[in-house]
Amino acid sequence: MSVKTGNFLRGTRMVAGKTQSEMARIFKVNRSTISRIENGDIEMKIDDFWEWVRYTKTPQTQEMLINFLISAQVISDTMINMPGVVSFILPFVA
Repeated sequence: MSVKTGNFLRGTRMVAGKTQSEMARIFKVNRSTISRIENGDIEMKIDDFWEWVRYTKTPQTQEMLINFLISAQVISDTMINMPGVVSFILPFVA
């Protein structure tokens, strides 16, 4: 996982007022694993990424998600290559 993705995850967690320990309980891992995810040291499955987004959902983190996806070119690439996925993403940002 990239450091950029890890920074995004750390930021959303902090804005949502969650601790690494709380996220560790949610994902059934130890706190050091959450730290390693946020530092970009280990990969996170895409399903877990979206779960993280759900657990940290606030108006501010939704804006962070949109900015992150745009900066990662996920939205533009998705709209060009797989338009049906856009409908999957909408509930996370709506």
